[in-house]
Amino acid sequence: MRVTTALCLAAAAATADGYGHHKHHKKEYKTPAAGPEQYSDTLLNVHVVPHTHDDVGWLKTVDQYFYGANNTIQHAAVQYILDSAIPELMKNPNRKFTYVEIAFFSRWYYEQTDEMQANVKKLVKNGQLSFVNGGWCMHDEAATHYIAMVDQTTLGHAFLKEELDFVPKVGWQIDPFGHSSTQASTLSWMAAFDALFFGRIDYQDRELRLENQECEGVWRASPSLGDDAQVFWGLTGSYGGNYGPPSGYNFDVNNNDPTPVMDDTWLHDYNVPDRVEGFVQASITQGNQTKGNHIMLTMGSDFQYEAAAEWYTNLDKLINYVNQDGRVNAFYSNPELYMQAKNTEDIDWSVKEDDFFPYSDCEHCYWTGYFTSRPALKRMERVMSGYLLAARQVEALAGVGAAAGVSPQPLFLLEAASAVAQHHDAVSGTSKQHVAFDYAQRLSEGYNQAAPEVFNVGIAKLAGLSSDTTLVNCPDLNISVCDATGGDSFSVVAYNPLAYARSEVLTIPVAADSVVVTDATGEAVAATVVPSNADADDALPYSLMFATGDISPLTAAPFTVAVVSAASEGAAQAPTAQTVSGSGTLEVTNGKVTLTFDKSSGRLSGMSYVDEEQDEDLSIELDQGYYYYTSFNSSVDLAEWDLSDCDPETGSDCPEGYPKATLQHHKATRLMNSVEHHSQVGPLHRDLGSSDDQNSGAYIFRPTTPDQTPISVGVPTLTVSESDLVTEVHQVWSSWVTQTFRLYAGQSHAEVEWTVGPVPIDDNMGKEVISKFSSSIASDGTLYTDSNGREFLERKLDYRPTWDLIQYEEVAGNYYPVNMGLYIKDENAQLSILNDRSQGGASLEEGSLELMLHRRLLHDDSRGVGEPINETSFITSYDNSDCTACREGTPLVVTGKQILQLHAPDKAMKHVRADAQRMFSPIEPVFGGATVAKTAAPVKRSSEALLPHNVKLLTFQAVSTDEVLIRLEHVFAIDEDATLSQPTSVNVTALVNEMGFTTLGATELTLTGNQAKKSQHYLPWSTADKKEKAAELNEKAAAKVLEENEGVITLDPMEIRTAIVKVARN
Repeated sequence: MRVTTALCLAAAAATADGYGHHKHHKKEYKTPAAGPEQYSDTLLNVHVVPHTHDDVGWLKTVDQYFYGANNTIQHAAVQYILDSAIPELMKNPNRKFTYVEIAFFSRWYYEQTDEMQANVKKLVKNGQLSFVNGGWCMHDEAATHYIAMVDQTTLGHAFLKEELDFVPKVGWQIDPFGHSSTQASTLSWMAAFDALFFGRIDYQDRELRLENQECEGVWRASPSLGDDAQVFWGLTGSYGGNYGPPSGYNFDVNNNDPTPVMDDTWLHDYNVPDRVEGFVQASITQGNQTKGNHIMLTMGSDFQYEAAAEWYTNLDKLINYVNQDGRVNAFYSNPELYMQAKNTEDIDWSVKEDDFFPYSDCEHCYWTGYFTSRPALKRMERVMSGYLLAARQVEALAGVGAAAGVSPQPLFLLEAASAVAQHHDAVSGTSKQHVAFDYAQRLSEGYNQAAPEVFNVGIAKLAGLSSDTTLVNCPDLNISVCDATGGDSFSVVAYNPLAYARSEVLTIPVAADSVVVTDATGEAVAATVVPSNADADDALPYSLMFATGDISPLTAAPFTVAVVSAASEGAAQAPTAQTVSGSGTLEVTNGKVTLTFDKSSGRLSGMSYVDEEQDEDLSIELDQGYYYYTSFNSSVDLAEWDLSDCDPETGSDCPEGYPKATLQHHKATRLMNSVEHHSQVGPLHRDLGSSDDQNSGAYIFRPTTPDQTPISVGVPTLTVSESDLVTEVHQVWSSWVTQTFRLYAGQSHAEVEWTVGPVPIDDNMGKEVISKFSSSIASDGTLYTDSNGREFLERKLDYRPTWDLIQYEEVAGNYYPVNMGLYIKDENAQLSILNDRSQGGASLEEGSLELMLHRRLLHDDSRGVGEPINETSFITSYDNSDCTACREGTPLVVTGKQILQLHAPDKAMKHVRADAQRMFSPIEPVFGGATVAKTAAPVKRSSEALLPHNVKLLTFQAVSTDEVLIRLEHVFAIDEDATLSQPTSVNVTALVNEMGFTTLGATELTLTGNQAKKSQHYLPWSTADKKEKAAELNEKAAAKVLEENEGVITLDPMEIRTAIVKVARN
């Protein structure tokens, strides 16, 4: 012992300074970067990918997250992440960092000095700083409409291209709660991505994939686009259902219990062998769960790298010592380099053709509630997205805003607000209440700038009005509030944003019950006035409904409204009204659609449709009613207990009456932060067997039982109102549920307007409200739902196409996202419902359809948001110690519309697709003085259809004074219609010229407009049935481009084509 001590002392003396301190030579670590020269053919190649995931709002607002404010809720400050990570990259040319959310990055970038911006560009150019997805945010995939998804991605891609000359090649949807086929086929393949990575899939699916080495593969998500439209897909987060590092390797400053790499051999805590061993074993385990000898480790998570040195110091050491160990080959990388490495491997990948919905992270934990959560915000987002599409058209057509060189562009505020609203905690409805208010405020502010500065002045020009004409918008028409329409006379100028002529019935609040409406020629148009049911303090007492007649495509039609005596010629018709009761049936019809009601029950009992020209004559039994599921709530009282001394194993110091698993679960979750709740509660439930305790909440839908409680005070009151223009049937189901069926003259559908709320909670039970249609259609357990407004997918009850489902939740486990519509059918009839916002929907019984309209819950579901979905007009402060974030004021009342269609299956989809366009892009009215319409000289179109009826003008946007971005979409899927599902051709030059321009040249681009289509190169992915070479794949794509075909493009079903067109204004 003395000898050993002496030797140690001698060694210490030999290396001690004058103060007795141990002297170190500075260690240099070998930290290679990914590249073919670095890869091993014999060892497992481990791509170490530093990244951060920065929610564009969730527990805090966008601004609070960027600046680091309100840290009492969550410590997070994006500006400091970038302030810290960028200099760390500059210290070592092999280090890499991956970033996603351009809403944050662009803000940070524009605040930097010229020198720092130059450094950033250098880091991007040499591949150290890279971007995946590249959208303004990481959008949701269940509650988003594809048009808004394209818009927000385009906004981010434009920044990356213009400022950094960077083009993303990889999709990165690591946090959304399920994944759509549209994300793969449209927002990945069409956006020129070769791969798509994500973290969350159903736990049953994931466990099977782990076992079968199928955590990566090829996704062909669109039958219409064919097998060329495929992307490589893979799981992140070591295939653990998340996107973080392997367990024990979180080196972030905000990790309260990190284990750094301590490599000073003089220290008692020297741990290099342990750290290397854990890393190697985690890598080998992951390598055994996929094919090939490359894996990716996602080293980072929510709002990490605020002190980036802690990460990079430990990663440098880890890579160095792991490579010295020699069992695996580790290096810095990014998702694009990883994708390229996987592409070089000679592997036949399995093919997935369906989607990844619904998502569940434990037995009773289906994330299907957020399909409906915050229905008012979902509607506001959809309205603003449609308005933005129309405003861009008007800006370009009228030569205002960006088309006139105005800077900053007046539509940007709305573009950015709409983009932020697509975030997977925004439109999803899964943010805290104060953040939801912030999203709505941003949309409102964007609209309030876009309307006067672009839309209203543009409409005045398109209507041929004098330059001093003032038109105003009325954002509160839905609650019958509009100052401009409360006088004795006023003008309405109605804009049609579709590329086809259309006739609609506009509803405008007015102050009098007798008015006349005249068109631009002075002729009276069909109109009726009905009492308004709005209860806002400044709501006008009546609603005027009038027929617009055909409004030409992309034009504005003026109308004059004047108060007159009831006996005046042309005055709006006063409807006849009667309350219906007794026995027998009531039939109402518009000549095509007939609805039958049972007088004794007050309910719908049948629907028929007749169109002799189309040889359709259909009739079905059809009941409709309102119900609610009682939300599951477990262990309410347990939340009030102090469990710090509780021992679940023995029950010592624990509250009585609770099983061990429940106590273990509650004790463990109290130690978790919000981010850990987001990804770890589901696995904890599975480990403990405690998922029976799962509550319904913002994310998760879990009814107490499958039973649906009817909402009715007895027999619903039936009131019928009839005029030549419209027939209405009003139903009062209860004090908080009302409904109106409308049949407009000549229309091929019925409109259903519903109002739900305030949902009562005086029984201390949460409620999830549905509208349910039960028909005589033999649907055979099969439902069809849309994917983000694009292709429809077949859904079978209690079934998943890629694994044998064990169903624990017979209701929630059969709910799917519905963005545009859903339908059931048999060989004779198809019943379709189109909705006006994203909702959850299902078909749980033969012939039935249900849509969830509203949710009011009293408890949190333990997935991170930390509060229930209980929306009221305002909340108390989160800093209020007496009542933190307490709900006060009026509970949420929601109104919405559905389109109800009945057609033969071979004719149904042309009606679905046409009405879906009309719902997303309604006629947009603005208002002016009484003389406005009389002086108008509106722009005329030479054709009543600028495009074939199976092609949609998806985008027409001025990007400068002499360039417009145009997108055309084939709106039909393969085999939906014998005629309209065929390929169709469009002459882009002629189309643009018809809009009032001279086309000087055009270049076809990829979907998001960030690269020329002709120069785009896809990576081929080998599967058992497809071994196409890269040259063949890209030659086929290049041959179709617009430039090679004299300005003519041919669109196949579901295809979207994008071009930048150089123009001169006529």
